[in-house]
Amino acid sequence: MSGKKFNIIFIDLNQESLNYITDSYNKNINSVILVNNSETFMEEYKNFHETTHTFYDLVFINIGEDSINYNNISTKIKTFHPNQEIIIYNTKLPKSNDELKSGFEYFLIKQEDSNSYNFNYEDSDNKSFFIHNCVTDTTISFLKNDINTPIQHKKRQSHLCLNAYYTSIKYQLDDDIYCIISAEENLLLKTCLTFVQIEFKDEEEKKELLQSTIEEVANIVCGLAISKFESINTKSIMSEPIQLDFNTIEQLTTNAYNQTDYITTSHGEITVSIISNKGKI
Repeated sequence: MSGKKFNIIFIDLNQESLNYITDSYNKNINSVILVNNSETFMEEYKNFHETTHTFYDLVFINIGEDSINYNNISTKIKTFHPNQEIIIYNTKLPKSNDELKSGFEYFLIKQEDSNSYNFNYEDSDNKSFFIHNCVTDTTISFLKNDINTPIQHKKRQSHLCLNAYYTSIKYQLDDDIYCIISAEENLLLKTCLTFVQIEFKDEEEKKELLQSTIEEVANIVCGLAISKFESINTKSIMSEPIQLDFNTIEQLTTNAYNQTDYITTSHGEITVSIISNKGKI
């Protein structure tokens, strides 16, 4: 693992939602700024650059029902720093089966008329990011910079099932895979964020895993953390649906730090370290 420290900024118009995300992260995170309006966001963004002479590693923007004006804020960011990495996350709770079915379309529509979602991965065949929705039990992955062209849309027979709308967004950064997971029981009221880093033994295994076992990894990220508190065998998590209540999730958000485990996939063993898992339920 690279050992790099990260500077992260969140933007979300709903202050109540932001109140459930803490700014106390472990040593792998340098700083986290939470803001609830676009003007404050840009002030913080520019001040950080002027003070540190660098940029945030990641910008998280909530596109839930109380979503900000995504195109407006992303345009401001890209004007100031064209190569800024922006991650969109969605805390929108579906209200009907139709919304469940159209969850990914909702995510994509937000990107169609904007060029600001830029991963700068044109030179690598292995760069991609992935969205997994446990409600529909579906994983979609996108290659390179092409946000509008899903290359994978699969359902699995078994999955981890929360008593809530559950979405995880996976993306690749600096030769490692990182993941943000958000879980909610009520819209914008209960949020759990997890950062996970996955390290591969060698490049060939990494390539194989990225190409053919994305769903498997998406399924076990939560399983790893849960096993820390319930002593659940990781393999059973991958083969049997599990339901959790939010008391368990609260344990996750207050106790899981700097934990490492090994997970066996169909392409060999990988190392998974929970970098930070802190929120408030």
